[in-house]
Order: sequence, then C-alpha cells, then structure tokens
Amino acid sequence: MRGDRRIRDLGVLLPLAVLLLLLPPYISIFDQPVFLAGVPLLPAYIFTAWIIGIGLAAWLSRRILRAEGGNVEDDS
Repeated sequence: MRGDRRIRDLGVLLPLAVLLLLLPPYISIFDQPVFLAGVPLLPAYIFTAWIIGIGLAAWLSRRILRAEGGNVEDDS
C-alpha cells in the first residue's frame, strides 16, 4: 500500500515539476544566442522539457493503473 501512495504522490508532483521547469527563472537560463544542431537553445529546452514530461506522465499513468489492479493493454 505504501508504494501505491508514493506513485500517486508522484502523479501530483510531476505536472508541478514540469511547470516549474517552464517558469521564467529557468527559461532565462536557456535564453542565450546558442544553437544546437541549428535550433536555438531556448526552443530546444522548452520542447525537450515538454516531451520528457509527456513521457514521464505516460510511464507514471501505466504504473498507477498497475498499482490499482487495472488492466494495462500493451500496444506493441
């Protein structure tokens, strides 16, 4: 039961953590005239944080469903 509670707590904290990464103090760190593979650093940071947040949310939702005893269908 304790592990179920931790997973649910992570489900609450994950959106807040991703939101924190997208707030102006952190955004200003990456607002530099630097390019990664021809892409400015700021959009690369924003989209990377966004994609990682989506991936972690998908992974976490599957963990929550398994912890609750739900049936998780595997697409692959």
